[in-house]
Amino acid sequence: MAERGFILTPTYRVVGGRPEVHLYGVLEGGEPALIVDDRQAPYFFIRAADAGPAAGLAGGARIVPADLVTFAGEPVARIEIARPADVPPLRARLGDAGIECFEADLRFAYRYLIDRGVKGGFRVEGPFERRSGVGRVYRNPRLEPADFAPRLRVLSLDIETSLDASRAYSIALAGAGGERVLLIGRSPVAGADVFPDERALLAEFLAHVRRVDPDVLTGWNVQDATVVARLFDQQQWAHAFGPGDVAAQVPPHNSETGDQAGSVWFWHYGTSKTAPGASTLWQIVNFAFPCIQL
Repeated sequence: MAERGFILTPTYRVVGGRPEVHLYGVLEGGEPALIVDDRQAPYFFIRAADAGPAAGLAGGARIVPADLVTFAGEPVARIEIARPADVPPLRARLGDAGIECFEADLRFAYRYLIDRGVKGGFRVEGPFERRSGVGRVYRNPRLEPADFAPRLRVLSLDIETSLDASRAYSIALAGAGGERVLLIGRSPVAGADVFPDERALLAEFLAHVRRVDPDVLTGWNVQDATVVARLFDQQQWAHAFGPGDVAAQVPPHNSETGDQAGSVWFWHYGTSKTAPGASTLWQIVNFAFPCIQL
């Protein structure tokens, strides 16, 4: 039986060297769902006239005919790649050789949705299993667009820390579940819940999120992976918010470089950051939703 739903976060994981599209969403009845599909290869286009020269630069990529044309009416060929992370270096090599690439900047999961005409609402049909903290998990189902928009429970948070994120001071929460301020202190503070130390503060924050059960977790600190990675390693997030058996397990930080944000980046994208030591910024929903139990 087909079910309607709405996608909250399109992303992907690399499992055994093969990319899997992971679509986190909510069904019409309110149940969370994860759609996993490993049938699609990353791809982009070049002019068909450039297929010959491109073959020598493509490495293991496949160049196949495509029944499409550029805006100028020129036939194109499709280049299929093994992993999404292989697209940027191949695109760069082709560009250096004077070969123009088309749609080579689309994110893999969004490419998957575009190919199926899914803009948010969807209809899914196929066998599924239920996993604690994840809801329904479909593997390689039939997916098509549908006219559906859910009412979502949104929880916004603001974590106040020291400049280097080595110490947490407070967490403000607003939205689903009302407004709360959690802070570390030695005496009562009007309008706030006071905790003796960081461990107690974070324990109550996680308990609050589980009780409220939001569909979307948002806020500035959800963008700042440095703070998130310092306060919660991936296993803590997964155990607190749900899909621990879906996300890849990696150490909470790089023991050699101490690059915690880089480890979260690797966990989320399956590749290392391009520039070691660079700051890591996240799109709010793309990082948050896979960590949440709906």
